[in-house]
Amino acid sequence: MNVLEDNRYTRAWRALGESLPRPKAIVAVSAHWYTRGTAVTAMEKPKTIHDFGGFPQALFDTRYPAPGSPALAAQLQQILAPVPVTADLGEWG
Repeated sequence: MNVLEDNRYTRAWRALGESLPRPKAIVAVSAHWYTRGTAVTAMEKPKTIHDFGGFPQALFDTRYPAPGSPALAAQLQQILAPVPVTADLGEWG
């Protein structure tokens, strides 16, 4: 599994990340969430969610403590309007 290994692919991704300016935010879209409607994660410290199965345990042990941004989440809710978008404040996790 490439993501867990040190190989030319992971080294290329690492080099790309090191060559780019640090982003202020990253917006990720997932079709794996089980929510009613469209939701935006809106908490300061969202948990790492492993929304997949059948992979090595080392992948599930990986944590990515990325900071959340309730302010950005509120902006995304406005951008996505008039589609009703709820703020996921972590009740599900």
